[in-house]
Amino acid sequence: MSGTIAIEHLVNPFYLQAMLHLGLIQIPNVESKIDIEAARESIDILKFIEEKTKGNLAESEEKLIKDILMQLQLQYFEIEKKENEKNIQKEEK
Repeated sequence: MSGTIAIEHLVNPFYLQAMLHLGLIQIPNVESKIDIEAARESIDILKFIEEKTKGNLAESEEKLIKDILMQLQLQYFEIEKKENEKNIQKEEK
């Protein structure tokens, strides 16, 4: 088993959880709901993994974690902004 496979196995569950909580993926027959706080927790765990493995990973493994974090953080901020706008509109009514 190569190191890349091992790191993928470590980060993939948190990546998928964040995607699910951001409403970017759906599970068949399960009602999906955006949960910004749960998504933030998964992203924070990935940041923790990145921090704790710094200097101990192959370049491709570091790139994998950085790419996942960048993608999730961009999506997170876009969705958080939309959710905040929805909440403001609800409060104005």
